[in-house]
Amino acid sequence: MALKLPLSILIGYLLGSLSPAYLAGRFLKGGVRTKVLTALFDAGKGIAAVSIARYVLHLDELWTFAAGYAAVAGHIFPFYLRFRGGQATATASGLYLFFCALAISRGDFALGSLLAVLTVTLLLVLASRSGDLTGLAAFAFLVILTPLEMGLTPAGIGLLIPALYLFAVSLWSCLRNRVFRFSTQKEMKWWRIIARPFALLFIPIDRFFHRTPLLFLLGALGVIFIG
Repeated sequence: MALKLPLSILIGYLLGSLSPAYLAGRFLKGGVRTKVLTALFDAGKGIAAVSIARYVLHLDELWTFAAGYAAVAGHIFPFYLRFRGGQATATASGLYLFFCALAISRGDFALGSLLAVLTVTLLLVLASRSGDLTGLAAFAFLVILTPLEMGLTPAGIGLLIPALYLFAVSLWSCLRNRVFRFSTQKEMKWWRIIARPFALLFIPIDRFFHRTPLLFLLGALGVIFIG
């Protein structure tokens, strides 16, 4: 155990430090296909790190989180790029989905809840004019969903950490790109910014207060917006 744990963290960091975006920028032409492959590779780095820790080194689930976090740190601080890497959004997302899959297989996490998150995210992508704002709302919902599903158990906290990190990165991106600035140029009206994140509350309301109050709330909001 004394050797396996630092070895898993080292492997996770080295896997995370691999940067296909850097290599693609130097040797390949950019494009949608390159971006998709880069995102898949980045997401796979975290999954590979925890898989090696769990299935090869046979570490407990709690210690496999450390290997996944090391992969995220490796993406942010690659040693061969003078510790200046990317935001590790894809890596942290892959890590979150991997541990969600493990929890779902044990019955600790509802598959329907995860599908609801993905559905809401897709709807936000289609309806939103800002990808940063979409990410902020989606990751905020992950932060709300995780403790509701798993409680403050070690596994629940391990899932909550990447969700909080993704939310923080998305919030920083919104502030950097001035998404919250109200201007006619971006056509960002105040009610659009308020309404989109609050729409994510419909699922927790349905979970705790059942369907009837939710339908009344949706009906009232529909009347207001139609008016």
